[in-house]
Amino acid sequence: MASKYTREKTTGQLVVWTELVQALDQLDAAWRQAREAGPQTRESVQLPGNVAVVLVQAAGRAAGALAGVAEVLAQQGDSGGAFEDLAVAQQQIAEKWPTRKQRLATAST
Repeated sequence: MASKYTREKTTGQLVVWTELVQALDQLDAAWRQAREAGPQTRESVQLPGNVAVVLVQAAGRAAGALAGVAEVLAQQGDSGGAFEDLAVAQQQIAEKWPTRKQRLATAST
């Protein structure tokens, strides 16, 4: 039974968190598959421009999501502060992630 100071998670909340864990597992599997796709030479990792653009955009959103996950973990009472530095670092990564708009502005200067 939950005390008056803790809140029980609803089934819906637990489903959302479970789906997030599954999505992170899928991201890991997709990354492993991409890395195992063949030899990693400079030429082999050159992406077509349109693929690179959508990869930048999607990875930027993922960096923001990981920053949120790190923040949630940092707020867990039993983490002992283990995620505080990680949450700050991940937020910095998300904030510095170049967007296509930033890349275009930099290229034109």
